[in-house]
Amino acid sequence: MPTLDELRAVFISRDLQDGEIGACGLAAAIPFAAMRLAQELHAPNLMIASEGGVNPRPSVLPNVPVDPRIHQGIEAVTDLDDMFVKAEHGIGFWFMAGVQTDRFGNINLHRVGGTDESPAFRGPGVGNVSYAATSNRWYNYSSAHSRRAFVERVDFLTALGNEGGIEQRRARGPHYGDGCRFVISNLAVLDFEPQTGQMRLCHVHPGVTAEQVHESTGFTMLEAEEITETPAPTREELEVLRRVIDPTGVLR
Repeated sequence: MPTLDELRAVFISRDLQDGEIGACGLAAAIPFAAMRLAQELHAPNLMIASEGGVNPRPSVLPNVPVDPRIHQGIEAVTDLDDMFVKAEHGIGFWFMAGVQTDRFGNINLHRVGGTDESPAFRGPGVGNVSYAATSNRWYNYSSAHSRRAFVERVDFLTALGNEGGIEQRRARGPHYGDGCRFVISNLAVLDFEPQTGQMRLCHVHPGVTAEQVHESTGFTMLEAEEITETPAPTREELEVLRRVIDPTGVLR
């Protein structure tokens, strides 16, 4: 049986295409595992671009940024400046999670409550949110699906989601991508209604009901025509994930 984090990594992996460029922090275990799994199984020419290097192939799945094994097998050394350059030119996809997410997929990583000058809670912020605008799409992999985290309106707009739908987003200019494609939370998989950009429930994880997802969400969420269980990993996907990518069981 897959763990929740393995299930989420496999779901993301299946959506990544050969020849794309994707970015994430090397210590972001779920996104990194998803990209490596895609490389191993169906997208050998997918490029992983990170603040540490291009296409790292560590012997273990990193979960802290200071682990030197993160840099094993890299094809080129990069730094944060390189990541900003990639953001300006646009890439295929990237990943993000916030302390708050609202009905349109807007992300807040900066503050909750109070004011900008005197917040009640100060979040970690983020080094570069250009990816949210310029990448073809991005993924929200929030692990805290609750009314406190999924709110009607974010207290601070760190990264723009899908408000107004895909056509309004594209009307902002040629550098804007399609926004958040999926929210893959610890309860469900959510996408966005194309015309309005509102969040929509499409899959529930094993053991979770649609009612539980709605009860854990601080706004009225749309529903897909059919809500199904999140597709399970195949035997091959789980075997490669555990043997090649995550032998020490970070996702377990």
